[in-house]
Amino acid sequence: MNGKAMERGSRADPVDPSHETRFTYLPEGQQEKRIDKVNGAVKREVEFIYNLDYTLRSKVATQGSDILAQCNFAQGASSEADKQQVMTQSATC
Repeated sequence: MNGKAMERGSRADPVDPSHETRFTYLPEGQQEKRIDKVNGAVKREVEFIYNLDYTLRSKVATQGSDILAQCNFAQGASSEADKQQVMTQSATC
């Protein structure tokens, strides 16, 4: 990917003011990371990784040092129907 990721905002949860969600995006507009915080402490992160053609390659959700889910998609999957999940892992906290 070209360039650096940039933070493009955060949102406070209207139902739970202690919960905040931050998003970072690649310069081309794809979401790179989502970070959920509660009372300022990071609770969960989701990282999105893309192929050179900007199709989704994988996404990894972590909570602390635990991997909650890891999803890898076939390269070149241009639409939701074309994405074939290659692997999923789950762990409980």
